[in-house]
Parts: sequence; C-alpha cells; structure tokens
Amino acid sequence: MNDTISPSPSTLWVFGFGSLIWKPDFPEPPIDARDCYTRGWVRRFWQASTDHRGTPEAPGRVLTLVQADADESTALCRGRAYGFRSAQVQAVLAYLDVREQDGYVRRYIPIWDAHDDTLITAHALVYVADERSERFVKDEQQRRLECIAAVIATARGPSGDNVTYVLRLQQALREMQVTDAHIEQVIERLRHAHHLALYDSHFRA
Repeated sequence: MNDTISPSPSTLWVFGFGSLIWKPDFPEPPIDARDCYTRGWVRRFWQASTDHRGTPEAPGRVLTLVQADADESTALCRGRAYGFRSAQVQAVLAYLDVREQDGYVRRYIPIWDAHDDTLITAHALVYVADERSERFVKDEQQRRLECIAAVIATARGPSGDNVTYVLRLQQALREMQVTDAHIEQVIERLRHAHHLALYDSHFRA
C-alpha cells in the first residue's frame, strides 16, 4: 500500500464508494458516518477481483475510482464517509489493507457532506486501483460494458457471486437517492444479455 498524503493525526476519514457503502464491517465502530461526495472521480468496473468476487482462474470485476474525463469533470461521485478516532486508526487501517490487498493502493482525496456541501476533510482515505498492477484492466476491449457484464454474470469468489456485489451496490445507492450511470449501464446489459431476472429472484431471497 502506498500513501500520497498523511491523514490527520486526530481523525481518520474513510471514503467508501463500493462495497464499503453496504458492507463496511469495520473492526471498530465509526464515530461518524454520513453521505458524502468527491469531485473529479468516477466509478468503473476496471478492477479484476481474485480474492472476493472471483478467483485467480476466473477473476470477477469490482469497482475502482478513476479520474473523470473532461466531459465528466463536473460530476460528483457519491459515497459514504466514515470517521474514526486516532485510537481506532491502527485497527481500521490493518483491516482495510487486508480487505483491499488485491491490487489497490491508498490515496487521500477531499470529500464533502452530501446534504450541506461543507468540506468534511481534504484528506479522506480511499483505496483505488494501482494502475501498475495486473489487476487493473487496461485493455479497452475488456473495459467495454458488454465484456464487463459477461465477466460479472458468471464470476464467483470467496465473498460470493459477482452479480450480488453489483445489485447490493445499486440498492444501497438508490437508498441514498443516487443513480450511477456506469453501474446502471452494466446492469442493463446483464438483464438483456445474461437474463439477470434469474439473479434478481435469488438476490431478493
């Protein structure tokens, strides 16, 4: 794991944009948790998963953040902010470093409160893909929505099937009144090309 900016010594803020929204499972309860957003970043299923939603033989796809293109530069990426006291930081970082060990690195980015637009911190911890890692999907063909959906439709790993990861995230974002275009586009292709209705019934069960 690599750091770019040191966090505050008194409080650590963690920005969750993927499974940390609906399955944080922190070893220490946060002292604060709220809806938030960051600017200049977008979600993409450009990270291969071999330890959670896939295997080394058949990797799944999970989210990372990438810097927005010029036409997306004003977009906001909504997520959840979790605050921890200094006494909790060591345990939280140890947990996250293991959870995000498959090709992610630490970064620190600004986040704002989603309800009143106040700056929460300029240095929220977020784990994003290490673009030098083989887990980061660089091939443009493999970044196509159809290719992403084809992988997600069949992938399964120690944390469960890949489709559930996508649907849980969609559900959590909708509860926050957030629609993410990339996630919705992937789900739309899953429905049409891979009969997602079957997964929907399983997911609700």
